[in-house]
This record gives sequence, structure tokens and C-alpha cells, in this order.
Amino acid sequence: MVAGGERLFLFFGGISGAGAMASYAASAHGDHAFLGVVAPILLGHAAAFLGFAFLSARSRAVYWSAVLVLIGLVLFSGDLILRDLTGNRLFAMAAPLGGTLMIGGWLMTALCAFLPSKN
Repeated sequence: MVAGGERLFLFFGGISGAGAMASYAASAHGDHAFLGVVAPILLGHAAAFLGFAFLSARSRAVYWSAVLVLIGLVLFSGDLILRDLTGNRLFAMAAPLGGTLMIGGWLMTALCAFLPSKN
């Protein structure tokens, strides 16, 4: 339904997976507590974005729910990674906003189960 959604989510699936592995490595070899928190979140979302890449071609609602999850993941993970590596925040309340957007995106994904596939 939405052109380019497949490539967008496939790209971010790969980036998320690579980011997860880099976060695991940095966490294991240094004093980076937030990277240890972010790594499994990124890894789980890497697989999810592969599913979104497939499903977004069939549903505009799935596309937009994936966009919410993606924005939330960037804000949440970006803020925690930045805090760990630089001591600075992305901006005030970035992580809570990102978490809220991820929750909303996942709830929207769940609601997509009840929508017709041609939307």
C-alpha cells in the first residue's frame, strides 16, 4: 500500500540488528549500563521490522504503526545510547516519549488484526 515501506523497514531492521550487536559488545567490554538495556530492545525490534517490511506492503495501518514504533525506538534507544556514551541526553523526556510511542505503535499493530487487509 505504501511505496518504499518494505525497503524502509528492511533497512531499519538491519540497522537495529547491527546496533544491538554493537551495544552488546560495548556493554560487555566497558562500563555502559544503558547499552546493556538497549541491546535486547534493538535486537527484538530488528526482527519486528523484518515483519513490518513484509506486512506494510499490504496495509497502510501496519505501515503507520511501524512508523510509530520506529520513531519511538529511535528516541528511546538514541537517548539511552547518548547518555551512556557522552553523558548527555537527546532532549528532556526523549526516552519516555519514545517508550510511549513504541507502546502506541505496538497497540496499533495489534488493532491491525481487526482491520480489513485493503486499507
